[in-house]
Amino acid sequence: MLRGKLSILPYAISFALVAVLLVGAVPASAARAPLGARAPLGPLLPPGLAGPGGLSGPVGLVGLPGVPRVSGAVHAPAAPVHTVPAVRCSSWNVVPSPNPSTYNILIGVTSTSSTNAWAVGYTYNGSSEQTLTEQWNGSSWNVVSSPSPGQYNFLEGVASTASNVWAVGAYSNNGGSTYQTLIEQWNGSAWNVVSSPNPGSSYNYLLGVAGGIKHAWAVGYYSNNSGSTWQTLIEQWNGSSWNVVSSPSPSSQYNFLIGVTKKWAVGYYYNTSTGTYQTLIEQWNGSSWNVVSSPSPSSSFNILYGVTGGLKNAWAVGYYYNTSTGTYQTLIEQWNGSSWNVVSSPNPGAPYNFLLGVAGGLKNAWAVGYTYNGSTEQTLTEQWNGSSWNIVSSPNLSTDNILIGVAHVPNTGDFWSVGYTYNGSTNNTLILQC
Repeated sequence: MLRGKLSILPYAISFALVAVLLVGAVPASAARAPLGARAPLGPLLPPGLAGPGGLSGPVGLVGLPGVPRVSGAVHAPAAPVHTVPAVRCSSWNVVPSPNPSTYNILIGVTSTSSTNAWAVGYTYNGSSEQTLTEQWNGSSWNVVSSPSPGQYNFLEGVASTASNVWAVGAYSNNGGSTYQTLIEQWNGSAWNVVSSPNPGSSYNYLLGVAGGIKHAWAVGYYSNNSGSTWQTLIEQWNGSSWNVVSSPSPSSQYNFLIGVTKKWAVGYYYNTSTGTYQTLIEQWNGSSWNVVSSPSPSSSFNILYGVTGGLKNAWAVGYYYNTSTGTYQTLIEQWNGSSWNVVSSPNPGAPYNFLLGVAGGLKNAWAVGYTYNGSTEQTLTEQWNGSSWNIVSSPNLSTDNILIGVAHVPNTGDFWSVGYTYNGSTNNTLILQC
């Protein structure tokens, strides 16, 4: 089972959201146990709501109120748009990564070269959550100090260029009663907090980021009424400041954005007319964000957690609830230049199959997540070979193993994937290289 994993939003808030990252508006006093003491991860659901099969959303996952993070996914961080060579790596291997405390979780990852990559998340020191940033220098991963402005501090998404790195998340200074957006910038020598707007009077979360030093996007959600309703949140960096940009919220109750690229933002919303959770994809047309139709194969739950690509080709991944079989199944959708369509993707056979992150292109791409068989979580990696998605074996180091983020290494056929493991008492960072 998933124990305290993706919820980038403090546990207190991450109780019910989604299977993997929904953060529910739970009183702070009700969830102050360490990450490892959480319930199994479940599907990404809105705050306070339980999903099919009784799962109430991974209690401790990355992400939205009630949603696991699922990079999300929460979650999940979007990969930069660049050419991905058709050459494909064929196997995943564990690369040692630091664990500064007893409970450590990595959610997002980004890379600019074979000698530079960043992974972000958070660590729990016994009394509070602190931001966690780790850097790859070409030979090893090392912890780099990063600000933690609040009592509870979480980083959920990260994006980089050759000259800039952004990390986004949320923090709380009042025991989780309210949350503020958190944006940090790497200036080449240190991480610094950059001021960011908070349109919500109670909760403000950022889960995904994309872009560089001149222009960037950050997405998430906010609430003005302690979690009774949630609205999409998109913030734009214009080269000098972060500002809120209007974005559609098709539901009168729950609207969440988790993953983002320079042109796409994905998540899900609650359709009050049909009583179902449906995929949500929004596109930037150069002047405004607009909803673009996307498939929702289930009559119950449909969640998109990660996205990569541009206007000619893009991938979005997540999961949905199959009402016929009573199982959660992987969901992969592709933009072909004119419409989003479901592309068949494997399910290893366990009752629960979740994809939280995606990176790559038209000829070579990877989607990552995990499967849950009722007692343990195992890593899940699927590869697009240009014609189909196929499962590729990936390492599992402990009882519970979760992959959340994935990134392509520019000008190579290599990829990084990050997450965490849980052995019954501690959460350790997990970094795989392909």
